[in-house]
Amino acid sequence: MRILLLLFLIISVIVIRAKEYSLNGIVKYNETLKPISQSTILVSFNNLEITTDTNGYFSLQIPETDSLTVIISHPRYTTQSIKMNIENNTVVEIRLSPDLAKLDKLFVTGQRNNIDIQKPQMGMVKIAPESIKKMPVISGESDVMKAVQLVPGVQFGHEGTADIFVRGGNGCLWICSIF
Repeated sequence: MRILLLLFLIISVIVIRAKEYSLNGIVKYNETLKPISQSTILVSFNNLEITTDTNGYFSLQIPETDSLTVIISHPRYTTQSIKMNIENNTVVEIRLSPDLAKLDKLFVTGQRNNIDIQKPQMGMVKIAPESIKKMPVISGESDVMKAVQLVPGVQFGHEGTADIFVRGGNGCLWICSIF
């Protein structure tokens, strides 16, 4: 009984620890031999899919198998299928040819909503009276100048001056309208 249990454990370990090999490669343009980035590599054995890096390289870990099909595709090139046996670490160089049947140009059209802009209001911030009333109050009354100071990019000048600096500008170049 012990021998059967030991034999079962040994066989389980061998089956579980199947060998894995690396499949490394580069995808290049057939005519200039320049690398093709963003090519898709699909392994049909286990539906594993990866994308080549900016230099056209890819790397996969594949279990040992008798045969598998690797499909290489890219939107601007012809898709290529390669059948191979993985019995050790493998390095491949794949060359793709341009797909002349695909469109050279793509036109994107759309409709623009006609927005009637009377006057641009860049650089203008409106502070609603309700938001000033909701601010925490120290002295018992809402402070308009404190609300202005809390706007991003606004800083008050030194003590004793009435300057307000907006995003580092000059202290006298601002307008405050109270409605």
